[in-house]
Amino acid sequence: MVDTPFNTVANVKKMQPEVVNKAMIAALGTGKFEIRPGQANALYYLQRLFPAVALKILNPVAKD
Repeated sequence: MVDTPFNTVANVKKMQPEVVNKAMIAALGTGKFEIRPGQANALYYLQRLFPAVALKILNPVAKD
């Protein structure tokens, strides 16, 4: 999640827009189709290996 005026509802740790912006600029011209700055990379692999755990992290009220 990125800390922007649009994202005021979620009460979780958010990345600063500058961090995301730097990652996007660094990825330009590399041919990558996606970037995963900050903890997004770890969450990506967690979701691939343990989807239920990742869901609970992203949505603590989710049911199994």
